[in-house]
Amino acid sequence: MTTNYHQWAITMKAYLQVQELWSIIGGNETAPKRPAALDDAAKNEQKVIYNADMAEYKAKHEIWTLKDEKAHGTILLHLSATI
Repeated sequence: MTTNYHQWAITMKAYLQVQELWSIIGGNETAPKRPAALDDAAKNEQKVIYNADMAEYKAKHEIWTLKDEKAHGTILLHLSATI
């Protein structure tokens, strides 16, 4: 059985790079980590700092999650149904 995996992998990487999604699949762009400062601010009842930092963290995490889902969906849509 022959496959076109090598050519598919090269083409898929190029496509994901053009879509600015390769860094997700390649592991160079990882999900944002929850800052420890959020826990410290919550413990110290620094609500203004906590709210601002939490909003920034949530925004970054949402962007990363959308890119991750888009990258994985793109790959799945470019797979052959034949096994």
